[in-house]
Amino acid sequence: MTPILAFYLRLSEADGDLGSEGKDESNSIENQRLLLQSFVDDREDIRGEVREYIDDGYTGTNFKRPAFMQMIEEAKMGKISTILVKDLSRLGRDYIIVGDYIEQIFPMLNVRFIAVNNNYDSKEHQNEAMSFDVAVSNLVNTFYSRDLSKKQTSAHKAKWQKGCSTSGTAPYGYKKSPSEKGKLVVDPEAAEIVKQIFERAAKGFKTREIALKLNEAKIPTPMEYMIAHNLLPKREVITPEKERLWNSSMVSSIIRKYEYTGALVIGKRRTLSIGDKSVRTKPKTEWTVVDGVNEQIIPTALFNEANLTLTKPRSSAYITKQKYPLKGKIRCGNCHHALSRAVSTYKEYYICSHGTQIDKYSSCCKEQYPVKSIEHVVWRALKEHIRVLQQTGLMVIDETKSEIKQIKCVQKNIKEKVIQLKEAKIQQYELYASGVISRETYQRKKEALSRQIEYVEQEIEQQETRLIERGELCSTATNAIKLAESFSADDKITIDAVDNFIEVVYVYDPNRIEIVFRFEDFLRECSEQSNNQKEDSEAMYI
Repeated sequence: MTPILAFYLRLSEADGDLGSEGKDESNSIENQRLLLQSFVDDREDIRGEVREYIDDGYTGTNFKRPAFMQMIEEAKMGKISTILVKDLSRLGRDYIIVGDYIEQIFPMLNVRFIAVNNNYDSKEHQNEAMSFDVAVSNLVNTFYSRDLSKKQTSAHKAKWQKGCSTSGTAPYGYKKSPSEKGKLVVDPEAAEIVKQIFERAAKGFKTREIALKLNEAKIPTPMEYMIAHNLLPKREVITPEKERLWNSSMVSSIIRKYEYTGALVIGKRRTLSIGDKSVRTKPKTEWTVVDGVNEQIIPTALFNEANLTLTKPRSSAYITKQKYPLKGKIRCGNCHHALSRAVSTYKEYYICSHGTQIDKYSSCCKEQYPVKSIEHVVWRALKEHIRVLQQTGLMVIDETKSEIKQIKCVQKNIKEKVIQLKEAKIQQYELYASGVISRETYQRKKEALSRQIEYVEQEIEQQETRLIERGELCSTATNAIKLAESFSADDKITIDAVDNFIEVVYVYDPNRIEIVFRFEDFLRECSEQSNNQKEDSEAMYI
């Protein structure tokens, strides 16, 4: 199988204005590509098919980048032999995580790692820790990111104090001002709905009652409205259109927004670490609040009156994090919202909160699903999936190895045919040079032989592609077997087993459960291969 050379190219948002204000052009995607290609071209010991993995506009402190994660997944499947980057900062700017990849993950995956500008090649440092120079360079990248983050935060706070928002979106009811950066203007259509919500809350209506009234009037939810009016980036919404309805939480969220009094309220959340997208809500005392920045939608007196009707949010100090096998995996099949898990003295059950809150306007099942029953069904299906993976994997490895052997034999015959055709071409030239055949005859036979050579060389490429595909399938099968074997002896459902084999569990009603397993693409490919081989075999007897 031809080795894959992975070029990992990354350009952060901070590098987005390359070439301005004296910024270095060397970090551009194109220059990274040229540097790596030039490096490979000059090295005889680095050969293979080049694949590019590009993360354009992603910070180096966040390792959940699409192309990076895809590259690591393919490395796990044995598809990648070498990973090349311009320098360590392109791989990442967190020295601890970068160190883990270089010293532990890449060696475990049997992947060679090269950082060109750092003169680092893992092949030359096998069974060794990172050199002092590389470690220092790695640490500098982390400090650079932290320093940049602090400067950006300070700059943002200075703008906030002047009443200038740095948020990318406006609250429902407002739009970004087209003439004044950082300011908001009222969106009359949405603002009217906001006023209705506050007026009803002030009259004593519960949030659930307000939500039902909005659904009865077929008012679009804030998300639906803002996407339809291009006030938010278009995004994939998992909830089916018929279930995109108002609920108590949406109404409560609007009533609690002090922004509707015309104030700028910003800096509510903080990231857990630089580059990490995980956030935590800060205490209200740490928020930045500047009154009188924008036009009011709701008078302050009405805001206070409406908020008196809300129940106080439960303190996070009293909320315990639950751990159970299907956490984050089990969803309502109708609305695709996560099912809530409730525990009482007598029973544990899952329930669709979306359906129960929205009541008659939702077609979700309102029944309680016993946890034990659901987990029992999922566990039986999971055990069967693991068994099928093992059997299919073993079958595929045997068949694929046999097929690879046949492909290599075909390749050898084709290559010999190319040699013969090229020799025939030379012979025709010799006959022409010695006067045995005319120029016209020589040209005709030469063109015919060239066409044959071109056709046969295309066959070689096709066989090479088949060889790579079979090799990748064999590698995936091997990894699937190893993973399946590690869980085959389990006698109950576990968090690890669910995480490794299940994408999502959809519960439509007590009698209908749909499980989306991982490795389904692999099993589908194996099935298609088996059917194709069966058809080929049957065709031989026709």
